[in-house]
Amino acid sequence: MPGSPALFSSDSTAFALDWNKNTKDKDKDKDQDNKDDNSPFMLSENTTDNNDNESKIEPVTNLLVSAKIADKLDYTIENGQVAKFNITSTLVIAVKPVPTKDICFDVKIASLQESIALSFSSFAHLKTPNVDEIVQINYPANKEEVPVLTCSWKVIPLSICPVMIRILKDIQSSRALLHCKLKLNPKYAAFNISTLTVEAKCIPDDASLQTCIERVPSQNDDLCQFFWPNDDQSHAFMWKIYKFVGTRKENKLDQLDLKANFETTKPLTDFDVRCSFVIEDFAVSKMYLTEPQYKQSVTFQDFVHVRTVRSGDFVVR
Repeated sequence: MPGSPALFSSDSTAFALDWNKNTKDKDKDKDQDNKDDNSPFMLSENTTDNNDNESKIEPVTNLLVSAKIADKLDYTIENGQVAKFNITSTLVIAVKPVPTKDICFDVKIASLQESIALSFSSFAHLKTPNVDEIVQINYPANKEEVPVLTCSWKVIPLSICPVMIRILKDIQSSRALLHCKLKLNPKYAAFNISTLTVEAKCIPDDASLQTCIERVPSQNDDLCQFFWPNDDQSHAFMWKIYKFVGTRKENKLDQLDLKANFETTKPLTDFDVRCSFVIEDFAVSKMYLTEPQYKQSVTFQDFVHVRTVRSGDFVVR
């Protein structure tokens, strides 16, 4: 039985920009009616003057350009369980006020991942097939939003976790050793996992950790950070590993070995261990919008669409 599709548009992935810039009109000597140096940014909506056949530009004040990513989830339920689901993410550009004439943007999208199915909308096409992709968007009149790029991701829930974990625990009263071995699932060698977090919680919750010694491989010291808990979470700790696996073979880490030794004020009985990871499935690090005629460019900084996947399969008790 198919599940109901859902459409999500997260505000956290939307960036708005007031394009009311101070720009100099290079041709103000040619046209005495042009605006002064404090005029707002103008889009190239050209009209023809019957008298002198010169091109004039109609200004658009307070132009608001935003970008967001909408997720659509389709899933299938078999025997009461989720059997498979497909995630489709769409990068959407929106302009307000709605343009009354066709306009054109050059959009530069950095670090597009090739490990997933990507397609461009009918309003956008690539200008150059470089690593930093440049997409030209034809923004039709009377359209408030225009889709640019669509990403499809099919997942089988039984193998949703691209990281395999093996945990060895040795508990003797108030002393304990936790040994985590993390390894990439070969099925997901093409995915880019930007952040992997291993979080452990001592049982009972009121156990107070007095000492902890962590050890990570020396070649990964700059990628792994060990976090002591906050005062209100004295029973928890975590490792946070950055770029655990990359899409390029030479960046892939086959295995990560983490160890921690504990001494507590109360006898330990067990640990709860949970892994979570972030997949940069869209992997848009920066996006530039450029109006072709005046080359006024705006950068959406840190525009990274990431999906944090948490799985109960990683909880070990």
